[in-house]
Amino acid sequence: MTPEHFKEQLLSLPPDTPITAEHILAILSVLEPNKVKSKTNDQAYSTWDDGKFINQEVLAEWIGESESTIEKWRKLQKGPNATYKGKKVIYEVGTVREWLRRNTHSSTAENRQSKETELAKSLGLMKFGSVFPSIYIDNVATPFFETIRDNEDDYLEMNFTGYQTIWAEEDSMASLYLTSHEQHEEAEKIIEDLLNLLSNGTDLNELQRVLINGQAHSVNLSHLVAVNTLEHQQYTALVNDFYSNRLNFHALDSNGKTSLQLAEEVGNTHLLNMIKSFDLYTKLQSKIQKN
Repeated sequence: MTPEHFKEQLLSLPPDTPITAEHILAILSVLEPNKVKSKTNDQAYSTWDDGKFINQEVLAEWIGESESTIEKWRKLQKGPNATYKGKKVIYEVGTVREWLRRNTHSSTAENRQSKETELAKSLGLMKFGSVFPSIYIDNVATPFFETIRDNEDDYLEMNFTGYQTIWAEEDSMASLYLTSHEQHEEAEKIIEDLLNLLSNGTDLNELQRVLINGQAHSVNLSHLVAVNTLEHQQYTALVNDFYSNRLNFHALDSNGKTSLQLAEEVGNTHLLNMIKSFDLYTKLQSKIQKN
């Protein structure tokens, strides 16, 4: 989606919609990325600093705001569910939107355009027009708006383990795959679209330039497949087709990691088992042919 599309969906939420600190970080990473504190290590696919709880104090630190400001965003809560293990503080999307409006509002179209151009240059977004925010739940990247709940108590059962915002070049393989993931397209449709690119001379293993949580990276399509999964049956079919079309799941990204290493980090054992099985079969077939 585009940042404008994201903003439209955000504005469509009722003002008393409950959100968490993780949602706030993801919102800012799309609409005001310069406000989110950058990480200093090479961790590209998850965002927690040393297991810190994203409580009010940590949130204030990460976005450079006072705790008193963050306090005003809180949703009035009563009873034992006001906080959960010290980290489930609930905020209201309406107050966060109003804060964003006051802090980003320009009086003229010219000033708005100037600010957008400055932001684009600062993040290298002149070509990166597609953005894909997601929240990690039990280490699974889930499209942002699918994680919003009407009832704040529902968040108590959700184990947030990170957030991820990927900026991709429009019409790139990365953008195509992430759009398909966001829209829950079937594996057959994803493969068909990507094979159409291949017929036009695109290399399936070409490194994709992306920004992940404000940091520039080069990744193989397999890295995105490893951490942005589909429903089990669809994912199985997708990986099988990608492997058959020679997508290299052992390629290195700009951090020197393979998609299998990323899969291990997020607990994607299904991908690990599939590639291990496919590699073994390929090796045995090669030996048989030599004999």
